[in-house]
Amino acid sequence: ASMADDEDTELESVAERFKTAYLTACERKDCEPLDSMIGLLEQATENNESFLALRIPGNSPAHFGNRLKDNDLEAIVGALQASPGILVNELDLSWNAVGDQSVTLLSEYLKTDEQIVTVNLAYNEVGEEGATALADALSVNRTVRHLILSGNKVGDKGGLALAEMMYKNYSLRVAEFGNMDLGHKTLTMLGSVLTNDESAGMRSESNLEVLNLDRPVLFSCQEEAIEHIAMGLRLNVTLRSLSLKNAGLRDRGCYLLCDNLVLNGCLEELDMSSNKLTEDAGPSLATLVQHNQGIETCARPAPS
Repeated sequence: ASMADDEDTELESVAERFKTAYLTACERKDCEPLDSMIGLLEQATENNESFLALRIPGNSPAHFGNRLKDNDLEAIVGALQASPGILVNELDLSWNAVGDQSVTLLSEYLKTDEQIVTVNLAYNEVGEEGATALADALSVNRTVRHLILSGNKVGDKGGLALAEMMYKNYSLRVAEFGNMDLGHKTLTMLGSVLTNDESAGMRSESNLEVLNLDRPVLFSCQEEAIEHIAMGLRLNVTLRSLSLKNAGLRDRGCYLLCDNLVLNGCLEELDMSSNKLTEDAGPSLATLVQHNQGIETCARPAPS
């Protein structure tokens, strides 16, 4: 009983130290402490939780009219840096207004952190600089499993930095990169990332299981980029889910994907809805389903 009491006291003291560090960081950054943040810490202390999930999405009722900005995230990172021993395993700041400045600071923290498993920055204001900083951090971080960046306009340069990181990162399992203005170079590199079968001559270290590439910006290079993705899928042994919604796919791109996926034994979900497919894509999809019965495809047309 005494040992349990000691553990509870230790957990409480860590949470209390984090709360104190957070309030100090807010004062330093001249930002108002978030009631939701204080509430999370008090709840963790009360419930003796082993890990903290810092979930502060901007589209929640508490923050809809007061979305987090750079100084808010900088205060959170400052508190994390000042609180060794705090067990935070999830950071959800989706649908806020944080940008490159604070994300670069967060990236520096992630280089040495060994607790955070999920980083969700979807639909913020992260650009090329922030994406590159995250890529640098995850080149050495081996704890983050879920990286959710959808809705941030990082462009092809930011996307390429992330893709090059993923080639050597064996820890990341989920990459949500939809609607990020990714271009031809990024998708070409991601084809190499997906090539992780031991039989491949140039094999990546990726163990990715879920990949969202909705709405890239491909223009005239669309089929060439999709061909790289398709060839990567042929020699992939880990990916279970791939989303290519609204990716500008035409019948030829669908054929390339289906032809290569016939030989893929692990993909379970393929979403190609809201693309530019015609009835001519039907035979490709039928052949895929016939030869690979473990895969569930979705190829609904875009709304007219």
